[in-house]
Amino acid sequence: MNCANCGAAMTLHRENQYYHCEYCGSYHFPAASKDGVRLLGPAPDDVRCPQCGEPLLLASLDDKYRGFQCPTCQGLLLENAGFGEVVTARRAWATEAPEPARPLNREHLERRILCPLCHHTMDTHPYAGPGTIVIDTCAACKVIWLDYGELARAVNAPGRDRGSALLRGDQLERLTASHDDDDDDDDRREKRRRRRGAIDLTDLLNDVFG
Repeated sequence: MNCANCGAAMTLHRENQYYHCEYCGSYHFPAASKDGVRLLGPAPDDVRCPQCGEPLLLASLDDKYRGFQCPTCQGLLLENAGFGEVVTARRAWATEAPEPARPLNREHLERRILCPLCHHTMDTHPYAGPGTIVIDTCAACKVIWLDYGELARAVNAPGRDRGSALLRGDQLERLTASHDDDDDDDDRREKRRRRRGAIDLTDLLNDVFG
């Protein structure tokens, strides 16, 4: 892309996900979409969308995972492992109510698309995780193609794992508060003992039997 200030070509720093103009020193930080996708510029080697044939753009997901996105149909190409981690993490921190379960669209099982990287036919099959979606994978390149909306369906599908990270945080907070209350009770009992100059039997039994 060209610099908005001087018009010179900007250099993409992929690891840090920003552009820098060597001529005037300006920076450009691409904004992330509501799906957490940050577009970083043209993909190398003219990698094209298997759906509409448009050149894919280099993208990052949740500022951690690298992949490609089609600027026209919004399809995503991700590494298999990265996709699984994104779904797991987003479901664990989900706060919205899950979407109603949907039936599998079997028409999608009939389609065949080519891998954008090796150009061989991808395997089309139901996703084994949440969401009853049909995905396209390439075993050789270890990548997955997701049509627009399929990632959201996997994340928002019903399941007991949704919000699990928030639940663990609440449980830890309650446990910590309980321990603090126990410490406060111990302090109060010790103060009573010192005031009385003797050990209260009830307090002693509480200490022995918990």
